[in-house]
Amino acid sequence: MYNSIFNQMQPLDGVSDIEYEIGLNLREQSSLVNFQVWYLRDKDWEGYLENGLELSQLRLRVHELGNLGLPPNMIIPVNEILKEKAFLTYIDEHHLEFQMDAITSSQYLVEALGTISGFVFLLFILMFASEILIFEARHKSVLKGIPLSFMSKVHSKVMVSFICISLFLLVGFGLGGLFAAWQSSPGDFAAPVVIYQGGEFIAISTLKFYLLVMIGFFLVTVFLLYLTVLLNIVFKNAYATIMFGLGVFFIPDIFSSVGLHVSWLHTIKLIDIHAILLGNSTVQYSFSQIDYTYALIAIFIATLIIISVIYGINKKNYLEKFKQKEPSSQS
Repeated sequence: MYNSIFNQMQPLDGVSDIEYEIGLNLREQSSLVNFQVWYLRDKDWEGYLENGLELSQLRLRVHELGNLGLPPNMIIPVNEILKEKAFLTYIDEHHLEFQMDAITSSQYLVEALGTISGFVFLLFILMFASEILIFEARHKSVLKGIPLSFMSKVHSKVMVSFICISLFLLVGFGLGGLFAAWQSSPGDFAAPVVIYQGGEFIAISTLKFYLLVMIGFFLVTVFLLYLTVLLNIVFKNAYATIMFGLGVFFIPDIFSSVGLHVSWLHTIKLIDIHAILLGNSTVQYSFSQIDYTYALIAIFIATLIIISVIYGINKKNYLEKFKQKEPSSQS
């Protein structure tokens, strides 16, 4: 890459002070990269870390100077530099060894969580709970003969579904991790994963990342289950519930495909908790202040709003039935 940059740059004679500093900076970066290759071959991790951290500082300095004279395709994004710096700093501070295996169980779990987060998880919940209310109206169930209020039945159905889905997640990822460890390498759950939190990139252990994602999944599950209940009340049809839920998720993508970028619509993507943690979610391109904590709070508030709407609809239906019975009782 650096050879390509040097081939496209003008000689340093007669250039401005900023371009001259960038040129010297790039030469130093090229030297550090060559040394990093040597350190990797020699398995000199301390030297590799020192060079890597120094390289990150030099790359950030080039961005501070405005990348003057650099071709756009050769500019390394700031976020990528900050991620690498956080990754190397964590390894240095915790005195960890580099994991040389290409595939490990710890890496597998991180990738697997990303695969099901967002659309796949939404589709799974919608299909699992598409008849969470309307099933009882068509078939006999345990709760049908029990004298419970409507909201009590809703909460109990959500709780049962939540327990089932949580067990599926825990057992599935547990077995998946064991299979990956058996097929490749056990990995190191203390290895760093870079996340976006508090407006900056920080590194945490793989185990902590796994726990944060699972907590997020649990909250998203509750939110989606109550949303499915609401859609059941409105549409009274399983297929309509699934299609409407998926349609809402893809609204920002549809608008973007026709050239319309409506920032607030991307808040729908908050349910992709894995992307939010890594700082890769489309909603974070519009609102940089959104992080994992913000997403959990927003999802929790949205869940309370949906519960309130369900309660309001049920109350309205009850009052309408009560008013219809009043004239007949008076006559």
